[in-house]
Formats: sequence, C-alpha cells, structure tokens
Amino acid sequence: MKQSKQSEIETESRSKRIENSTPKSLSVSIVIPARNEETNIAQLISRIEKIFSSSRPKGSFEIVLVNDNSNDRTGEIAEQLSNVYGNIQVIHRTKDPGFGRAIKTGLRSARKDVIIPMMGDNCDDPADALKMLEEIEKGFDFIVGTRYNRGNISGMSILKRISSQGFTVFSNFLGVSMSDICNAFKAYRRYVIKRVNPKSDGFQILVELPLTAYLLGYRFKEISVSWQAKKRTSKRSVIRRGPKYLKKALELLAKFKFRKCELPPYK
Repeated sequence: MKQSKQSEIETESRSKRIENSTPKSLSVSIVIPARNEETNIAQLISRIEKIFSSSRPKGSFEIVLVNDNSNDRTGEIAEQLSNVYGNIQVIHRTKDPGFGRAIKTGLRSARKDVIIPMMGDNCDDPADALKMLEEIEKGFDFIVGTRYNRGNISGMSILKRISSQGFTVFSNFLGVSMSDICNAFKAYRRYVIKRVNPKSDGFQILVELPLTAYLLGYRFKEISVSWQAKKRTSKRSVIRRGPKYLKKALELLAKFKFRKCELPPYK
C-alpha cells in the first residue's frame, strides 16, 4: 500500500514536471538518412523548408541530412541545398553503410529540442512532422506516426503491409499499445533519445527507438500520417527484416518489461 502511494506521488510529480517544463515553442531537428536518393532529396527538402519556415520562428528548425555511402549525386545535391537554405547539416558517411548507423549519426548531430527522423525517399508528408511537433509541445515525450489508424497509405505492397501489421499485432499481444511501431516517422524529445541510446546498426532501430521509450514509461500519443511509396522494397529485404524485428523486440521486452524500471530523467 505504501509503495502504491509512493508510485502515485512520483507519477503526479512527473506530470507536473512535464507540464511546467514545456515551452510554447520548441526547436526541432529533422534527421534524414539518405542513400542513393538523388531523385527524391531535393523535393523532400523543399517541402520541409516551405512548411516549417512559414509556421515556425526563424532559427528554430534544422535539417540533418546523412548521406549514407551514396554512389549517385545525393551528396552533391545535399551540399547544394545546404548552400541555398543555410540550416542544413550535411554529413557524408563513406564506410560501414547501414540504415541504423545513418540514423544514429544524425541523432548524435541533432542540436534542437525535438528530433524527428524522416525517410529520404520522400514517402512521408512534412506537414505531419509539424503536427507531431505541435503535439509534443502539449507535453508528450514522443509521438508515433501511424499509417493504419485512419492514416493515408498509397503504394504499399501487400507483403510489406502484412509484415508491418503482423509485427504490430505481435507487439500488441505482448502489451505494447502502438498501431504502427515499424514506421520510422516519429518525434522524440532530445532527452528520450539520450536515455534510449539506440544500438542497432540496421532497420531494427525502427523497433528499438519507440519500443524502448515505451517500456521506459515515457508518455506518447499516436497521430495519423500519410505515406506514399516512392520505390519498391524487395521481397527479400522485407522477409529478412521480420525475424530481426522480432529478435530485437524480444530482447527489449526481456530487458525492461519484466522488471521494475525507474522513472526516466527529464533533462
């Protein structure tokens, strides 16, 4: 009984800290891993700049573009865009390619209050990133973009949909209440990223980031987002990722879910 009362006090205190520490306007870093995206990256950056520059204070947002071992003109175009807009960090990775490695590089380089990973193939809608930021400013620790809960999906293969939703059903069965855990498009406060400290080098990072944050007890909200396929993911890649996602999820559940976790830090 005493322990339950203490838990209530800690939870109430935590809620007050979140409410009191949430400014009206937070700065944001948009992290974009890009490999061989010469046909997509310019349009994506233009869309982001248009939406955020017209709705946020000057200097309150940046783009961290990680060129991950591209062998096309992605890096060259990224540098040109950086010269045009002035708020783009371009990082060139020239060895050890990997989606997770590129994301981690971007997360380490991000300098703003909120960090939003977006795919470099222009499949996500930057307007949804702005909605995520607005929800974060209401006091949440992270925001999950869901394509399946009244979201708008175009061009997703049947195999990819089955794989993604199948993993979500598996996660829900184990008590994780997210409807699109595999979607990369999410927003995190900086301190969440710091506490999670992701280790995955591959696409497993898509599962590691939100699932760890969830198991640590951070407050989150789901919002519906749009998603439009720009290029096909091979069947082999989709099938190969599934077991890796499951392994990572089971590792995290074993580590966090079956033991009492301390309340996470806020700074």
